[in-house]
Amino acid sequence: MKKNVFLWFVLSVVFLVACGGNEEPADVAVIPLEPEPLSEAPSAVELDPASEVTQSDEPFVISAVPDQPSAVLDEKYELLVSYLSGALDVPVVYQPVSDHATAVAEFTAGNLDMVWFDGLHGTKARLAVDRSQAILHRPSDASTEIVFVALAESGIEAVADAENLSSFAGRALAFGADSLQLVEAGTEELALLDAAVWDAEVASGAVDEEQVVAVFRTAEHHSKHWLLNPNVVTRYGAHFPQKITEAMVTLDPNDPSQATLLELFRTDQFVYTDNDNYTDVEMLGRMIGFISEQ
Repeated sequence: MKKNVFLWFVLSVVFLVACGGNEEPADVAVIPLEPEPLSEAPSAVELDPASEVTQSDEPFVISAVPDQPSAVLDEKYELLVSYLSGALDVPVVYQPVSDHATAVAEFTAGNLDMVWFDGLHGTKARLAVDRSQAILHRPSDASTEIVFVALAESGIEAVADAENLSSFAGRALAFGADSLQLVEAGTEELALLDAAVWDAEVASGAVDEEQVVAVFRTAEHHSKHWLLNPNVVTRYGAHFPQKITEAMVTLDPNDPSQATLLELFRTDQFVYTDNDNYTDVEMLGRMIGFISEQ
């Protein structure tokens, strides 16, 4: 009997030692399944778990609001297409649009993957497309002022502060490279201009200030930026947004072709941005009735 008890005891000890209990050894490191995000770059686009991620042969379509003459835009984006095609290793095409509203509509419909927007239209498009992300801008775009200019005979009165901007609600707004000329011609009553453009036009004597008047100037805020559509994650993979941002922030001003591209964008570099930078723009858009509840 004693031999049986002793044998049972020995077998039990052997069994416990072999199993090792349920605790992890204290000196074993647990490796996370997902890598930590890069600290320099924003988390560009969240991946929809229901999406099947594959590398696609479909072209990556870029566009821009028409804020410069078409010849300048064509030259600029021909260079950008060439650069991104090599950097991203996917086909890239530039799709011009006729006006700012069309850029928003085509982005919202999923036909444009990345668009160079002004602050108001970019914010409107982003709010319409869940998980879209403002990813890049120029350093100068962090401190932009906008001037509202009106046809003098329109009866639109100047306002002293943003609280009274609701008086502009319901009026058609002109945007783009020729918006000032449209107001001067009486085709449009109210236009929004980059303050630097307006100041330069006034200083050069190109504006008839009896015909066109400034009725409001905003405080400094974030404005133009690249907006990325979340559909690129489904087509090209979860790391594609990071590839885009890395390609753009590493444009080299010492490379002749890339230097020309940066000059056409009137900058020496692109830097990271994120959606939180455009809260003031969204408030402005809602005050003037440009952005509705979404």
